[in-house]
Amino acid sequence: MSLWRRISASTNLLPEGEQYVVVYAGNTATTDDDLNLIAYPFDSVNGFGDRLVPAEFIPDGFQGGGKIAFSPSGGGIAAAALLQIEGTGDFGLPSYGWDEGFGTQMLSGVAARGPNNVAFHPDGDVVFVSHAQNNSTSRIFAYNWADATGYGSTRATSELISNPTQDFLPMAVSPNGQFVALGYRYVHKLAIFPFSRTNGFGAKVEPPADPIGFNPGNVVVAWNNAGTYVALGANSTDATKRLHIWAWDNATGSFGAKVADTDISVGFTSTSGPYSIIFSPDDEAIILGIAAGPDAGLAAFSWDNATGTFGAQYGAPDEPVPYLDYPRDLRFNANGNVLFASGGDSAQSPVMAYHWDNETGFGSRYDDPDSTGIGSGYNAYSIDYINLG
Repeated sequence: MSLWRRISASTNLLPEGEQYVVVYAGNTATTDDDLNLIAYPFDSVNGFGDRLVPAEFIPDGFQGGGKIAFSPSGGGIAAAALLQIEGTGDFGLPSYGWDEGFGTQMLSGVAARGPNNVAFHPDGDVVFVSHAQNNSTSRIFAYNWADATGYGSTRATSELISNPTQDFLPMAVSPNGQFVALGYRYVHKLAIFPFSRTNGFGAKVEPPADPIGFNPGNVVVAWNNAGTYVALGANSTDATKRLHIWAWDNATGSFGAKVADTDISVGFTSTSGPYSIIFSPDDEAIILGIAAGPDAGLAAFSWDNATGTFGAQYGAPDEPVPYLDYPRDLRFNANGNVLFASGGDSAQSPVMAYHWDNETGFGSRYDDPDSTGIGSGYNAYSIDYINLG
């Protein structure tokens, strides 16, 4: 029996298989061209391995939100971007196969404009993309998906939402795959669309009232892992309006009680809010990516799923995000003992990793991965993680 197997058996951890973190940058802004798509092997003992890059990158000037996602099987990668189909005036959505590294870039057929965010149905044969289609309206498209061929035909589209300035449209799929949450800056700030593999999207469900009261500069959304709470984060000068969480009833597809507003101010600047939200895999903590000066970037709170209440705020990392901006994306490893954070704008590293413990919070930061050729304007919008064990 290997040392790792002995450790995992004694601590109820999942055996670590092949693990990878992929990073997608909103622009290249690099010393070397075309490093906007990078992947790193990872293990919890040694940290990041040698970086992997595709043979064909996503070119500068792409039209999209700079988001990336592994398919649930780990056999493919979908990107929220729009690339011109060679020899035509049409555009398609790019994707890659994955087998210990990037496969060939694939382009879908003609796609809607303004792809912004991407997320998979847990069954892996449907992929959702939020599209800012024109100057006033946006919607979610559900595309068929196969790892071998990438994006397929349009399976369903949601009803339109108002999005006058074509802002980012963060999206999160419920763990059971039956609901897709969409964040936006206007009206109620959050819409949840029922989704059926047979009937497509149902009518959107919104909170009973706008929880913020104005149009914030940024919103983000997340589900807890039980699928019983949905969270909305927003920029706000009011520290009690930065994080909003509602109970969610999967049986009726409706909002339940709103969790009492919590003061989210320690470690924040006066105008910042979360730019990313994630629940720990056991739903005992909530971690936020924040904008709070050059040596902050992360904040975390304990959370009680049974009562829907916040506990104490964890201390900030001893080795904080040492960069000039904020993590736009967060992921946990399969065991919930490593937290990954994207580098954000002006990143010196595409991604960072921290030890995590629900009792004590942030631990030490792993050595940053190879960032050779990455310039000071690197804009690490999105990360994703897969464990193939």
